[in-house]
Amino acid sequence: MDTVTNPELAKIRLLIEQQQYEKAKSKLETLHFGGSPHADSYKLLAHCHLKLADYDAYFSALEALLSINYDLQHEFFYVSELITYAREKTALEYLEALFAKPTFKPELKQFLNMRNVLAQRSYQFYFKQSLVLLKKELTEVANNTVQDSLSSERVNNFIENLFDLANFETQSESDFHKPSYIGYAGLKESCFVDSEKVISREKYLSIKQNIVSEVLSILESNQTVPYIKDRDGVPNGLQHLRANSNWSSLSIYEAGSLKIPEAKKLVMLLEENFMLADCSPMSPEVMISILKPGTHITPHYGISNIKETMHIPILLPNGDLGIKVGNEKRSWNQHEPLIFDDSFIHEAWNYTDEIRIVLIVDIWHHDLSVEERRFLSRVFPKLSNWRDKVAL
Repeated sequence: MDTVTNPELAKIRLLIEQQQYEKAKSKLETLHFGGSPHADSYKLLAHCHLKLADYDAYFSALEALLSINYDLQHEFFYVSELITYAREKTALEYLEALFAKPTFKPELKQFLNMRNVLAQRSYQFYFKQSLVLLKKELTEVANNTVQDSLSSERVNNFIENLFDLANFETQSESDFHKPSYIGYAGLKESCFVDSEKVISREKYLSIKQNIVSEVLSILESNQTVPYIKDRDGVPNGLQHLRANSNWSSLSIYEAGSLKIPEAKKLVMLLEENFMLADCSPMSPEVMISILKPGTHITPHYGISNIKETMHIPILLPNGDLGIKVGNEKRSWNQHEPLIFDDSFIHEAWNYTDEIRIVLIVDIWHHDLSVEERRFLSRVFPKLSNWRDKVAL
């Protein structure tokens, strides 16, 4: 129907201009009852209901408009109005349905790139409200998992400041400590960790040769790949190593999934002797890391301080070979694992004439209680699901 020449709509618009909203509404309802509704008539009807403060009818008219004339701009307007008139539960449910559509995120991203105000408001609302619900869910897990007072204090602080890395940095004792994804405040902070806190030297030496033998056997039958291979996921400062075989790796175990069948014996050996950081899908990770001669892994930050990184030396050449975490420099030795918190800024280098091989294993931060570990194991899949849901 032509909205410009339609005489009925012209009369209705005149009534609205004269602020005769009740009459305009009655005529529009008659028009709809006669089987002639379309987008413009529903827009006018919604306007009348709003002026008459009949909010239930106002939103019904907006919903009817969407049903006959779908447009993403209309979707954002509808959500924005729900927020304005304190119908936040309905707004969140509506956005949940939109985010479930495979095509919605790319469309939303386009609107956000155009700085569309309604799209920005809708996304910001969804992000904040879904985060509130996530925190409530995590609090329920904490209440059922954590009883110790110190652990409870740290867990509650973690939930309250979830994903707020700036807040974590203000609570940290070191300017070098900046996890890139998740921070867990209140743990004892140290760049390097005394290996005796993780495993006795006697026990370590009793299993070390078996670990080395298993790693070398795995390398004989498997091909390594560049450590950094994801173009969109390169940590700041490491762009020069993307798709670069000077730093290569072989992933053995990821978040409870064995990537190489013949590594089962090695993983079992590690699980029997170390507290692997069970926080899927982030950890645990077990991988072989190979650094070629003349290679420098430039300074960068790891993703979280809830886990520590353990290096078990496999092949150590003589010469200028080392690692710096925060402002502390160390090198590897064959008699103990090297353990550090990779959420501190860190770098490594191999300026020898031979390759360096270490086995990298994610273990829990040594200061986490059993209750905290159990809590984090249960909530990390929820954190990952939420992030995947809201991420654009």
